[in-house]
Amino acid sequence: MKTCSVDGCNNKHKGKGLCNMHYLRMYTRGTTDKSTTSPGEAITYLFEKVFSHKDKKACLIWPFALSAKGYGQVGIKAKRETSVA
Repeated sequence: MKTCSVDGCNNKHKGKGLCNMHYLRMYTRGTTDKSTTSPGEAITYLFEKVFSHKDKKACLIWPFALSAKGYGQVGIKAKRETSVA
């Protein structure tokens, strides 16, 4: 049986050398690492940094989950919301 290529993971291979869990992490986050974001951290960042950002022409780098197209994502009530700008 072919197994996941991530060190220490012996789960069954799904695709691109990764098991289902690591494949989904890579697809949704761009990394196979476990998230270190604590609950509410992205929402706090959203309100403290993004909504209060004065220079509308300057870009802020979203330090949390990104969509496949590179837009910032945040979980709200177990639903994933993606930015449109």
